[in-house]
Amino acid sequence: MFGSAIVTQAVLSACNLIIGLVLIRFTTEEDYGRYVLAYTVLALAIAVPNSAVFGPQAVLGGKWPLDERRQLFSRVATQLARLCWQVGGVVMLGAVLVPGVVLQRWDDVWLAAALILAAAAAIRREHLRAVLYLGRAPIDVLRSDSVYALVAVMAAAAAALLAGGQAAPWVLLGLALAAWAGGWRARAVVGERFGWAPDEPVNRLAQLWPLGRWALLGSMINWSFVQGFYFVMVALLDVRAVAAVAATRLLLMPINLLATGVGQLLLPMAASWFPTLGGAVVLQRLSAIAAGLLGVTLTYVALLWVLQDWIMGTILGREFDEQGALIAAWSACFALGVVRSTISRAAMVVERFKALSALEAITASVSLTSGALAMLQFGAVGGILGLIAGEVTGMVLMVGYLTHLRRSGVLGPPAPVQT
Repeated sequence: MFGSAIVTQAVLSACNLIIGLVLIRFTTEEDYGRYVLAYTVLALAIAVPNSAVFGPQAVLGGKWPLDERRQLFSRVATQLARLCWQVGGVVMLGAVLVPGVVLQRWDDVWLAAALILAAAAAIRREHLRAVLYLGRAPIDVLRSDSVYALVAVMAAAAAALLAGGQAAPWVLLGLALAAWAGGWRARAVVGERFGWAPDEPVNRLAQLWPLGRWALLGSMINWSFVQGFYFVMVALLDVRAVAAVAATRLLLMPINLLATGVGQLLLPMAASWFPTLGGAVVLQRLSAIAAGLLGVTLTYVALLWVLQDWIMGTILGREFDEQGALIAAWSACFALGVVRSTISRAAMVVERFKALSALEAITASVSLTSGALAMLQFGAVGGILGLIAGEVTGMVLMVGYLTHLRRSGVLGPPAPVQT
């Protein structure tokens, strides 16, 4: 299962890498910067249901029998679709009124429209992927993601070559089309393997909300410093600095996507381990997996460091100021992040989402404050230094909190079997 998850993330990583390379080579830095900012908002749109819905769905659904799980994910799919249309309509109206009518920036309206379509399709696809992971069907996730990757790369390449310096909205439309195609494939598999339950008048989102609200808060706080720092960078520096930082970050994205993909599979698996094996074993296994992921990360970073001049000069076809410092800073940031995100699943399994949100708030405060100050002093590299400061803070807090849960018995041995 983990092997298929790794291959799946390799496919998605290659997809994002190729799209980024095509845009860097065939569009302007400004256009690529606009795409990065739009994709950052898309990441937020995906992170909201991922944390508020899919995480609690995995924790609770992983403990339920098949019939109850089928009712859960069927109703959630219906409610999510309706909510996407409602929120998308409101956001589109705001985009037409403010950037369009008031500021007369119709290019931004076009970008917003493409972003809304991409977000709606991506949320639907992500839910179907979560259902397949919950049903222990990672091979079907791989097939669905392969469809997504193929369509996304073809659409992005066509947009970059034909639209020139105005490719960003067309690439987002391509991502929307790819997400729809991948989601269509995943939906067919869900129907064949698990079946869809008839619609019911039960508010399943409200059922998940007690856990989801804290996970949502933590996710938004996490986005504010992991992705949102790009907007701070635009305000303090310029969009070209965003392009330089995003281009070097792109080289480390395989590690990020690897950790994300394993994490999506890891949460429902850890939830299923907990009732029989206990929290101590869950924490031990997650720590071992984190160590393995850290080893993969360091190996990849070493290879990247050796080949950085060839990659930037030949593959990207563009070099940036301080690229060595940017790559080194991103490497440290990703190495810390992959460990922290993996071991944090132990706290999710025991439903400590509120505490995790508080830890994320402290981490974000440290990251954004130190990052803003560092940008004024060191330029684009300073933004990543702020992320490193946040990751170090988050790691210390996470280890301390998991130690507390272990000593208090929350992550202790399983309850004895009643006879």
